[in-house]
Amino acid sequence: MRGKDFLYIVIGLIVLYAFGKVVYEEVTGTDAESVAKREAIAARKEIEDADARRAFEKEEARRAFALKESPVLWKTIEDLKARIREQNGKLNKLKRTFDDLGMSANEDNDYISLVRERDEMVGRLAEVNRELDRAYLAAVKYEVTRGKAEKVDFERKAREDDVSEAAQSRAKYDELRKSK
Repeated sequence: MRGKDFLYIVIGLIVLYAFGKVVYEEVTGTDAESVAKREAIAARKEIEDADARRAFEKEEARRAFALKESPVLWKTIEDLKARIREQNGKLNKLKRTFDDLGMSANEDNDYISLVRERDEMVGRLAEVNRELDRAYLAAVKYEVTRGKAEKVDFERKAREDDVSEAAQSRAKYDELRKSK
C-alpha cells in the first residue's frame, strides 16, 4: 500500500467516524439540538409546575381562611361554582341540540335567557370572590401589622432591660471597686 492510499483510508475512516457520530447522536437524542429542546421543555414544565403549586397554595390558603372565618361565604362560593357548572352543562346540551337540528341557538329566547342566568351567576361569583380576597387581605394585614407592633414592643422592652441590666452591672462593679 502506498502512502497516498493509506492517507485516503485514514480520511475515509475519519469521515465515516464523524458521520457515524452524527447519526448516533441523532438516533439517541444526544445531539446538541435535541438536548437543548429537552432542557427547554423541562424548564418550561418546571415553571408551569411551580405556577400550578402556587395557584393551589393560594386557593388552599383562601379556602382555609374562608372555612375558619366564614364557612357560609365559602359554601356560597362552592354552591355558585356548582350551579355554574350545571348551567354550562345545560347550555352545552341545548346548543348541541340546536346544532344537530341545523338551527342557531343564539336566536332562541330560552337559550339566551339561560346564558344570561349563567352570566349573572358568574358575576355574583366574581363579586363574592373579590369580597373573600379583601377579607383575606385584611386578615393578613392585621396579622402582619400586629406581629410588627409586637416585635417593636419586644425590642423596646429588650433595650430597656439591657440598659437596666447594664446600669445594675455598672453599679455592682462600682460598689466592688469602692470596697477594695
